[in-house]
This record gives sequence, structure tokens and C-alpha cells, in this order.
Amino acid sequence: MTSRNTVTPNTPEQYGLAAIGKAGQFTVEVLETSAASYLMAIEAGSWSLSFALSSEDDLKKILTHLRGNCKSSKLSAGLFLGAPVILIKDDEFSERYFLGASKDGHVLDVVLAADGLAQFTGAVARALDDLSN
Repeated sequence: MTSRNTVTPNTPEQYGLAAIGKAGQFTVEVLETSAASYLMAIEAGSWSLSFALSSEDDLKKILTHLRGNCKSSKLSAGLFLGAPVILIKDDEFSERYFLGASKDGHVLDVVLAADGLAQFTGAVARALDDLSN
């Protein structure tokens, strides 16, 4: 019996670590797929989230948005199962952001606030620095 490697829609991509950043409880990894696309993986204590980036420049856009240097309160940060991942700056509290996606009535919503926001921002900055080197 011979085995063949075939690529089907259910075949997992192969990933390589392009960059990593850690601050406090947050770890942000930028993974590059075999198809030269990018994935952002966030690990934070009790939860984790991975979503597709359109390019490695998205990490810079995310950091700029988190640092408050943005023209809009919303940023399209990537895709999660085909649904846009949106990073939203709270208009009520300056130290709170929402990271979310929704599709077919299913909602993913993560609140980033206070120390968690600072740690996430630091992890993104370190991953961006690693990506640049």
C-alpha cells in the first residue's frame, strides 16, 4: 500500500513562525503559511485566538490603532473563518478595546482593557519588532 500526500480543503496548512512577542500574560505569534499568507495567534492565559492577516503590514496597523494613532475607532484586523475581525476602540473608556468577529449569528468578542490592553499592546509591539529584524 502506498501513501500519497494530497492537498484537500481539509488538509491543514503548514506554518512557520515569522515573529513572536510576549508581554505579561499575552503571547502574539505571527505565522507564515506555506502559501505565503499570514496568521496572527494570540494566547492570553485562559483564552487563545488565531485569525488570518491580509499581509504582514496588518500587524503594524493593529499596533498603530492600539496606540491611539488612528483616524477611526474601528480597524479591520483580519479574517476569522471568513468573517472580518474588527478591533474597536471604546468611545466610553479610553483604555478599552473590543476584538471581535461575527458570522451566521455566531459572535466572537474579546475585551481588552487596563493591564490586559497594555500587555497585549506590548506583545504586538514586540512581535512587530521581531518581524522587522
